[in-house]
Amino acid sequence: MGRNNDTFTLIIDRNRETWSKFRRALRKEDQEFFDEMWRAPKIHLAAGAFIAGEVPLETIFMSMLLEQYKKIRYLETAQYVQAIGTVAGGNVIRHTTEMPDDARDHD
Repeated sequence: MGRNNDTFTLIIDRNRETWSKFRRALRKEDQEFFDEMWRAPKIHLAAGAFIAGEVPLETIFMSMLLEQYKKIRYLETAQYVQAIGTVAGGNVIRHTTEMPDDARDHD
């Protein structure tokens, strides 16, 4: 009989558990950010399951990096739109809180 592979969700949870001592050593507010980072890989379960067999922790970190990059791009775009709106007197370009299409999650 063949062996069943673990789900990517289980792989994420096991890897997160190995970082539990690190988490406990963080300040309370940093623990909350740490927990938020570990939610990112679960956004990309399909992509992670596709390649997680190689080196699971690299896949987890890449998911975290992707989410961070998306947030950075969103903030850069929002700041640019705000600057243009200010230059244009605020009449031409309205400020928006929506993420631009290229910064949204397409999974």
